[in-house]
Amino acid sequence: MLYLGIPLPIEIDGEFTVLYPADPYYEDGEQRAIIEQEQADAVRHLARRWSTLNPLEVAKTLMSFVKEAGYQRRMWPDHSEWVCSLIADLVDAPRPWLEALIAEDAGGLHILPFLRRITNQKLRDWLNYVVECLNSEPYSGAAVVVLLELPDQAEPLETDLFVKLKDWPKLVSRALMDGSASIARIKRLLRTDDIELKSQTVEGLWNKSKEAGIPIEILDLWRDAVIHGHIPDYYLSQILAADSQLAYDWLLNRSTRDISHFRDEKHAIQPAVSVLSPIQKRSILEQASDEIFRSQRIVAAIIGDDVELYRWFLGTSDHRRLRLAPLSRKPNQNWAEMAVTA
Repeated sequence: MLYLGIPLPIEIDGEFTVLYPADPYYEDGEQRAIIEQEQADAVRHLARRWSTLNPLEVAKTLMSFVKEAGYQRRMWPDHSEWVCSLIADLVDAPRPWLEALIAEDAGGLHILPFLRRITNQKLRDWLNYVVECLNSEPYSGAAVVVLLELPDQAEPLETDLFVKLKDWPKLVSRALMDGSASIARIKRLLRTDDIELKSQTVEGLWNKSKEAGIPIEILDLWRDAVIHGHIPDYYLSQILAADSQLAYDWLLNRSTRDISHFRDEKHAIQPAVSVLSPIQKRSILEQASDEIFRSQRIVAAIIGDDVELYRWFLGTSDHRRLRLAPLSRKPNQNWAEMAVTA
């Protein structure tokens, strides 16, 4: 390819720069706030203007901008989804806008505010729109979001929702945090065999209820999902550190199974152990599988700097080969006493 080094004037559409403006990230704090406010005002002004125009023409313009931004790799800031949300709040008839955006192959997040408006207001044929989107790969995520915000649906739609949820598990966590899911639907989510779906359910409920607590109607199911599920370390550590009995049940479950179950949850072991009583720790060591005692790290975490528990551990002849495992840490007063005992 030949580069002549000749600058060519390129005219950039003003509306395009409203939706894809320059990123003010590197501006100082005060100047950045001013620029961001000006950009937001421009988007609101554009939404008001576009809301008075023909939906199909706006959809064509919008999607041409989205494609152009992709060519230019201008991924942030991207106000194309926000302008759709603003327009959906402004127009009296959201259906022509939904149909126009779908006709122009808009993204799921572009159509979502219009589908939500149609559904929430139960406008004519709202259910047909939801079902069509649910069965359309590009828009199934938007339909899932809308359905999760509604009460439980009649069959077979409710079952269809759960089938699609397996493709969009992270949407469950967000819906639960918003508090829009019914108890019946939550119970079904906690009973699912889909590991990722159950994990997102636990995560969403925890983020929603960490202050007030998990609702009593689902508490047993939720605890069972924590114990037998595969929750990300970040959330699992918080959950276990807040409930000593749950931490004991979880650690006992893991300690009596194959050691591989600890591999993806290793960072949750210490938070779980930190809330256990000496009696609970000893109970876990008494019931743990032989394979657990192949891991010095797990044994050391459970014993910690508990001198009496360490003396008991040394007295069990089966585990004397691990007698130095709890000493593999920074020394303190208890460590010195444990070292003498060893």
